[in-house]
Amino acid sequence: MENKSILALGVAALLGASSAQAAIVTHYDIDFSSPTHSVGNAPTTGSGSNTPSSVVFGQPLVENSLGALTDQPLVFNTTGNTTPCCYYDQISLDVGAGYDNYQLSFNMSSENFVNTGANNRFTLLFDTPQVRNVYFGNDGDISIFQPSISSTIGSFADGDLVSMLIDIDLVTNTWDIFQNGSLLHNGFFDTSGGDIESIRFSYGSSSSTNFDSVGLDDILLTSQVATVPEPSIWMLMGLGLLGLMRLNKAKRSSLS
Repeated sequence: MENKSILALGVAALLGASSAQAAIVTHYDIDFSSPTHSVGNAPTTGSGSNTPSSVVFGQPLVENSLGALTDQPLVFNTTGNTTPCCYYDQISLDVGAGYDNYQLSFNMSSENFVNTGANNRFTLLFDTPQVRNVYFGNDGDISIFQPSISSTIGSFADGDLVSMLIDIDLVTNTWDIFQNGSLLHNGFFDTSGGDIESIRFSYGSSSSTNFDSVGLDDILLTSQVATVPEPSIWMLMGLGLLGLMRLNKAKRSSLS
């Protein structure tokens, strides 16, 4: 009975160790909610995990709602933006964390954006440092672009809740792109520097239209890392192996 008890502890340790082989590191978890962010203002920026690192261009503002986003999204448009060539709202998340994988998820929605005739698009840029892009065009297409690779992978419409998940593996140089739980694309992800230095969300237009907007919310950026079982786990595993040895010895003795 003692041997069986030791064996049971060892089996439990083995199961516990196998379930503790990966941990989640959270780089960013941003939902633009109060009190960190406030309606009618630019998003709070800084080094915290619940804020963008910076506003690069324009004047994106936190609003009460937009389209399917009803809990203080960040809204991008051309309102109030004046530049010599183009009109941009853009935020950046500093990364460069040295991990071999990144999982990015976010929700977006749009108003008066699709099929308006304006030459606008909302872009997700991965700086590697050369950019690898996911485009949300005003023709309703979702497409990707990187050197030698450009293709349309999905679609969306004004007012849709577009929930995106992008899983990037820098060891195998691949990425999986999901929209609302459905796989849109699996393929080669070309990095020029071996890491993702920053991630940018950008709304761009060649002219000021002031009527079309894209909302962004619930940004989550994580990495999975391997973990080593604690010493106590190794001790229990050793006890389990000792139990197995004793059981085998007892069986041999009973047969002799």
